[in-house]
Amino acid sequence: MVLKELSVVSKIDIPSADINIYSNDIMHIHIKVRNTFELSDSMEIVEARTKLAQGKKHPVLYTTEHCFVTPSKEVNNYVASEERSKLVIADAFVIKVYRKDLLQKRICYSKVLFGLLVFFRMSQMLSNG
Repeated sequence: MVLKELSVVSKIDIPSADINIYSNDIMHIHIKVRNTFELSDSMEIVEARTKLAQGKKHPVLYTTEHCFVTPSKEVNNYVASEERSKLVIADAFVIKVYRKDLLQKRICYSKVLFGLLVFFRMSQMLSNG
């Protein structure tokens, strides 16, 4: 079986991220922020992806340009809000560095997230492709 190459259906580039919707309906958000991910970054991304999605729900795949991007406490609270999650079917994060303690901390706050949450290590993505 040959898989068709995915094409970008729509996209928007903002200072904090590049956002693409692919032909398989997955929204890919590539975060360009370095170090601390602030509330203003998150709100900018939500506003842009809401406009791009045009009211349609999507599974969202997140990647980062930089290895260590840490969300602020305000971002953690905002990400868990219904407002942020209303157009998201599921969240998937591709991470380059796996630290069990950080992942557990993320899962603890994510219990209030709406929908499904999945983490992938970069090596898993490469070996399964």
